[in-house]
Amino acid sequence: MSLKIRWLFFMSNYYCQNCGEKSTTVFIKKTSDFPKNYKRIRDGNVSVCQRCKDCFEENEKSLEEILSSDHKNKLILGGPGTGKTYLFKNIIGGLPENTNVLVITFINNLV
Repeated sequence: MSLKIRWLFFMSNYYCQNCGEKSTTVFIKKTSDFPKNYKRIRDGNVSVCQRCKDCFEENEKSLEEILSSDHKNKLILGGPGTGKTYLFKNIIGGLPENTNVLVITFINNLV
């Protein structure tokens, strides 16, 4: 009986390794999908909460929509840590070689 109670207590005290919030459910994801995780884990996997998992999946869906868009011009706006640089690298990396690209940015991460 004591073992079962202890185990249930353990199961109800997960912490998301991406945001640090307490969660009753976690999902195992690659650290490459969450490079700025709260625990600063760089290799292997991280345990993420439902909210972080849903946000990641929504961002991936939006990324695919942007990458598959046939619009010539794209304006990418977002706050810190929202994946703008990651998105730019994917857009530019998917272009044929010797394609002229104009990127206006306030940071040097894309240079």
